[in-house]
Amino acid sequence: MASAKKIPALVTMAIVICVAMVQAQVADTVKKLPPNILKNLQLESRWTGGFVMAHRPTVVYLQRKHIQGFEVTLAKPLSGNQPWHTFYPRAVLGITFQHSNLGYDDVLGKAYGAYAFLRFNVWGKKGSRLCFSIGEGLVYITKPFDKLENHKNVTIGSHVNALINMQLTYEQRITKNVFLNAGIGFTHYSNGAFTTPNLGLNMPSVSLGATYKFYPEPVEKKYQRNEFTRSRRIIPSFILNVGGKQIYPPDGKRYGTYTFMANFLYPIGIKSGLLLTIDVFNDRSIDAIMRRNDPYANPGYFKTIRPGIAIGHDLWLGRMSFVFQAGVYPYTYYKGDGRIYSRIGLRYLFGKHLLANITLKTHFAKADNVEFGLGYSFGWPRVVRLL
Repeated sequence: MASAKKIPALVTMAIVICVAMVQAQVADTVKKLPPNILKNLQLESRWTGGFVMAHRPTVVYLQRKHIQGFEVTLAKPLSGNQPWHTFYPRAVLGITFQHSNLGYDDVLGKAYGAYAFLRFNVWGKKGSRLCFSIGEGLVYITKPFDKLENHKNVTIGSHVNALINMQLTYEQRITKNVFLNAGIGFTHYSNGAFTTPNLGLNMPSVSLGATYKFYPEPVEKKYQRNEFTRSRRIIPSFILNVGGKQIYPPDGKRYGTYTFMANFLYPIGIKSGLLLTIDVFNDRSIDAIMRRNDPYANPGYFKTIRPGIAIGHDLWLGRMSFVFQAGVYPYTYYKGDGRIYSRIGLRYLFGKHLLANITLKTHFAKADNVEFGLGYSFGWPRVVRLL
């Protein structure tokens, strides 16, 4: 048996040998491929470990074991052929495939997911860097709630759910092509109350992995970052959203949700802007809830309408933007949701004016509904070349 003093040296030697073997095997495979098929691509594998966070008292009993999973990622640096690429130096676009248990196989089952992400460089120097990534996708849960066979799963009511992932990762070069990485992350699973129950799963995690970069070379940059700014003018847009949700008890009727948004966007830099939104919500489930609480109630159509005012941040990635907002209901007849709401999601501009929206609306840690919408934008934050 090796002595305690020799164990660190043996572990280091084992890591070096494994890295050398991986690099040799991958390099041998790459030589057999066409020269440009893997240009600027990188392949990553990562072990993840975490736990289910008890954001509600009813979730505490689901914290049985730690979560363990595995991820495989295929990514590519931004090409540099568009001006906005230069606003995010060394940024990477990719897709990740993940598999994990959820710490309680009998009730929560296992998760199989895939999500697209953008990874930003936070700090870096030759051979190492710290980066932050945000991604969205879909996840399949093997054991959602079932009132007969799995009534203990109060967090997830459907097999297919939305996935949101955020990670802070440190990457260190080991050889010319091989990098080791370690990070902390946060993952959320939810169906946006489309099917109940839907308390959602929130999972902090840590990760360890390795990256192989094929033919590493500097990404061509056709523009200098300081050559550009954004047009400084308020840009209005109007969006009509629709959605659906269930209320408790599970397996009940699905109710329609409708939102009209009047947005006013003001650029504050080349990457992002401030977003003011005036909302008008119509949630048909409110009528059913009030009638259930009082059989003699007659809420009427207008008592399910709630005005809202939200402020937030719009992060631009070409024609796509990440939306983060927090809002308040100045008036609401129904008090069960409180007065504060939040919104996170994506928007995309088609052509010059057609704006598509997909956002998740929540009340604190509880998903309210997913908003799917189309609208009209009176422009987009235009990139202006400085003379």
